Amino acid sequence: MRQRNSAKAVVATHVKICNPCGGGIVLAGLLGAIALALEGILFWVLQEWSMDTDRLRHPVMGYVITALRLWGKHISGPALAVVAIVLAFAYAHYANEPTATALVAKYGALVTGIAAVCLMFVAQYGAWKGEHDERIKAQSALDTKADIRGTIWVNIPQYNPLQDQNKDGSALRLKCRCVNHGHRSCQISRFRLVVSGTDLNDVRMERPLPMSFVQTVGYGEQFVCEAGPYTIHDVGLTQLNCSAITIHLMDSLGTEYTNTDTRVIAWPKEFDRL
Repeated sequence: MRQRNSAKAVVATHVKICNPCGGGIVLAGLLGAIALALEGILFWVLQEWSMDTDRLRHPVMGYVITALRLWGKHISGPALAVVAIVLAFAYAHYANEPTATALVAKYGALVTGIAAVCLMFVAQYGAWKGEHDERIKAQSALDTKADIRGTIWVNIPQYNPLQDQNKDGSALRLKCRCVNHGHRSCQISRFRLVVSGTDLNDVRMERPLPMSFVQTVGYGEQFVCEAGPYTIHDVGLTQLNCSAITIHLMDSLGTEYTNTDTRVIAWPKEFDRL
């Protein structure tokens, strides 16, 4: 009888010990399910928020949201899924061993935390790489176009070229030395003149270049031209001398190349020496 009673006491004690452990496992499982649900809600919010990332004007905020979105993808991806599967098998295997279960929970949390931190660095790299690739793509798109750069010199002859001297008129000569920095060739055939002054409205006109200077300019090739004088109607000599003059070269398709610098040379001899 004493042996039976002692055996019953051992069984009862074992049941009392195992029951709390079983309750702890259930509680841990419940908390894990809640955590996964909250994680899913959080990442859904990040995904919805990330739809407006491109509309954000502040680059830092856009970078932060992009990094969080990528982190959400990584942390809900295969990396932590493998960790979760391994931990599930470990919990099932050590379900009746409280000490082993506690160790599995401890080291499982440690591994999960380390993985989450490492994935944040991976997400930051992904955000940087995405911005870098977009910048390279945009630069490549620009490089596929013709890009005429250089200097255009202008000289203003100090006389009225019109036969009727009672009408306002003036003229200019131009020289240019430019280079095509783009990776696409273009045929330079015209130029656009803009005269801006305080006492007159902006005067805009297009003029063809002499046929002897019309040429196709490839990548890295130079375009040199000398033309004029070109008559400007309704703009007096005094007005032209006091105005800002801008000249841009144009190709046969009508594309205007605005990366040139216009400089006015007052002395004719200095202009002729260029």
